[in-house]
Amino acid sequence: MHKIDDVNKNDISIIDTKFKELDNLHFNIESGNLITIAGLSEVGLSAFICNLALNIAEVFEGDNKCNVGIISLSRYEYAIQNEISSIAQHQQKTAFNKAIWIDTLASETLDAFIEECAEDIRDHDLDVLFIDDIYLLTDIQNDRNNDLNLITKRLKQLALNWNVTIVITQKCLLRKNTRIDQSFKSLSFLEIIHESAFIHNSDKVIKLFSTDQLGITEDIYGNSTIGMTFVEIAKNNTGKKGIVNLRFDRDIPIFESFPEEEPGTYPEPPFIGKAEDLF
Repeated sequence: MHKIDDVNKNDISIIDTKFKELDNLHFNIESGNLITIAGLSEVGLSAFICNLALNIAEVFEGDNKCNVGIISLSRYEYAIQNEISSIAQHQQKTAFNKAIWIDTLASETLDAFIEECAEDIRDHDLDVLFIDDIYLLTDIQNDRNNDLNLITKRLKQLALNWNVTIVITQKCLLRKNTRIDQSFKSLSFLEIIHESAFIHNSDKVIKLFSTDQLGITEDIYGNSTIGMTFVEIAKNNTGKKGIVNLRFDRDIPIFESFPEEEPGTYPEPPFIGKAEDLF
């Protein structure tokens, strides 16, 4: 079974996301980690993990390929395939046909879901497993916070047992009575639903926010925010926290870094720069 630490000898069990803004803060894909990606509805969570899956899958080729799996709890397999195919075609990537496996699961119990995930990891020799819409998975306690706490604990243990990375998506809400700070030094106005279960059990947590969703077209300095997605690294056990910006084209749908020469990248504080100084 090809594990991440088998294919990356110089930097054991670490794979870059190929988003330079995230990689510069050492937000990497590491074996044994549980990573939560959260955001408001319609921010493009599913599209983001499809982009990330493609980026990771093309890192290695031949015998050292990195196998990636995507499990969706809400979408049909063909919908995910079409989305990834569109992104791959736009970026002229071939990894989709080589190393990305897609499935949909509708398990009735948490035990059954964990067992099926383990089988998928084993049968498809996966190194990274994405699970979209984890909030749709329920157990029998009828207490969502306890449910999600148990689910994330079990997934973290699964990642450790199989030495893989598991990446899950979860929804956010706008915090009540919280003013949106248009300096975007922090996305503290976003609250992950049942946040404690994800913050406590995940090794890394990021939040996505698009100003387009709320009709915000510029920041307090007059800089345009149209087409931007702000990504906050809210927890990072092996790197830094901070805010970075990515461009999101909903029509393709593709996330990408801003070209170096574009001022929209905000290369200096208060936006990116020395991210550790922002918190």
